[in-house]
Amino acid sequence: MRTPSTSATLLCALLGATSFACGDDATPGDGADEAGEATETDDEVGESAGSECEPGDEQACECPDGGEGTQMCTDTGWGECSDCVPPSECGNGVCEDDELCDECVEDCGICLDCAEAPSCEQAAIPDGIETHLEALDVPLPGEEEGEGGSLVVELQARVADHDEGVRVVVAALDPEAAPGEHPFVPKLRQIFADYPEQAAAVRRQLARAGVDSVPSYRAAHPELRVGEGESRSPSSTPSLTPGPAEAPGDCEDPKLRLRVAKIVVHDEADLVFKDTIYCAVIAEAMPGAEIRVTPKTFALDNGDEYTFSLAEGVVWGQVGEPVAPQGSLAMTYNCLEGDGTGAFEEFLDAIANGAEGVGIIPGANGWVIPVIGLAAEIISAALALETDDHLFNASQIIPANLQLEMTPGVWWSVERDGVFMLKPWHWELRMEAWGCTDDGILEG
Repeated sequence: MRTPSTSATLLCALLGATSFACGDDATPGDGADEAGEATETDDEVGESAGSECEPGDEQACECPDGGEGTQMCTDTGWGECSDCVPPSECGNGVCEDDELCDECVEDCGICLDCAEAPSCEQAAIPDGIETHLEALDVPLPGEEEGEGGSLVVELQARVADHDEGVRVVVAALDPEAAPGEHPFVPKLRQIFADYPEQAAAVRRQLARAGVDSVPSYRAAHPELRVGEGESRSPSSTPSLTPGPAEAPGDCEDPKLRLRVAKIVVHDEADLVFKDTIYCAVIAEAMPGAEIRVTPKTFALDNGDEYTFSLAEGVVWGQVGEPVAPQGSLAMTYNCLEGDGTGAFEEFLDAIANGAEGVGIIPGANGWVIPVIGLAAEIISAALALETDDHLFNASQIIPANLQLEMTPGVWWSVERDGVFMLKPWHWELRMEAWGCTDDGILEG
């Protein structure tokens, strides 16, 4: 990482301002000053006249306001500096190319220590994964919606206070783009377009918190626009950039493996034969998608759990090595209660037929598909033919700014409950993840 240069830049600016002020205070008509100015002008003219260039050539140049632009060579020499890009400014809410997390925390976030992650030169499964990353938990629907709970109260307060984060999310949910939108808004809008179910859930929660109409709320409380951050102090300017793990010059992309570690039956759905469960999990990111169908468990009673081997449960990184999601990682979980009549085998055949011819790498009930979006279609088609009882469905987004934190090994839970044949049920998946980064430390 570069050595922070903010202090040096500020000092130069102060010195330049002081010199300019002294020049203004000089006595009008001072011959020495006038001669100095004339000499400087002659030097500039001479430099321009003496510069040789080929008409049509372009080069970088410094703009009058201190930004950077380009100038074109004409028949008479280098032309004016144009297409100027304003200089970067810490505190404007944008982590720009020449800003780093060690120089501008307000825009780029706090630098993470890459050495806290394992090195990919010696990547291995942690001896025991005991760290619970609660931020990834997918709780029961009632708890998730927080009926009367603190999360809803907090969200209602943020909506009422016109919190900048709420404004940005609302703007991204609005399909109509506005002039001068902050660069983060169209990026988030595209994510919502790619994951409509998650976008619908966000809309529902915002509606419950007081956002009756997305366009109306946005019109009344517009989000931060380009250039508006200049009038705000750094402490009051929100960070609308990706998290620290994505900050320029920070760490190499974290590489991960994820697996279903176990299924826990808190309350079984089948009173007579108990619950025999299998799950189809989709993990999808920039490199493509992976599908894993877990083996069927034995019959599970209340309080029982089933632990999968590594080969049976890996849902991301099935080829044997950690894989960098290169951004957010979308997870979809579907679990069924089997009746033992061959539906499980038919389900696997339906997935295999749907994935045929798309460059898959088949594994033990697993598929790696280098095409984004196809995995969901394959599973949806297979579920439509399914005769077993499809009870469990959940999804989540694992954001990029948590992935470095996951590399030493973390676990989280995904829970769902409901009523089947008048009988309440409650299942839980324990998910585990670990990985490495190319600039981590060697272990052992």
